[in-house]
Amino acid sequence: MLRPDFWINFLWKRTLGTTVLNATSSSANLRAYAFSGPPASKFAPHECVEGRLQLLLINLDNSSQVTAQLPAVSGSTSYSQWALQPGESQQHVPKPFSKIAKLNSVGLHVDVDVAVLDPSKYLEDVPVAPVKQPISTNVILPPLSVSFICFD
Repeated sequence: MLRPDFWINFLWKRTLGTTVLNATSSSANLRAYAFSGPPASKFAPHECVEGRLQLLLINLDNSSQVTAQLPAVSGSTSYSQWALQPGESQQHVPKPFSKIAKLNSVGLHVDVDVAVLDPSKYLEDVPVAPVKQPISTNVILPPLSVSFICFD
């Protein structure tokens, strides 16, 4: 079974570089981490390969989205975001210990059915396209989410 913790590791290796940088947050509900360099995976999305700057932003609030102001990055005009969230209850509230995960609001597979999907191909690429925005646009972090951000 592909649980949310699998998807965190999957996205980490594909989107975040190996050099750790200093990052801060003024919000009690936001954790911010910064990285640079190419991601460890040979299957990194092209948006992250340049390795200028990548961010890992965690919204700990399970009921409210957080808006984060992004830093200015020399030579970058846009960013790509993948927001990973746990599944929701019937009241549309994220459940922190859910067995299912959503990436940019798209449900991710819990199982890879080899009769339908070739696991070697499905698990190579990030299965959901990123949300792309200009750097001048603040990033929206959904409730109880882990966002992976690459500057193009």
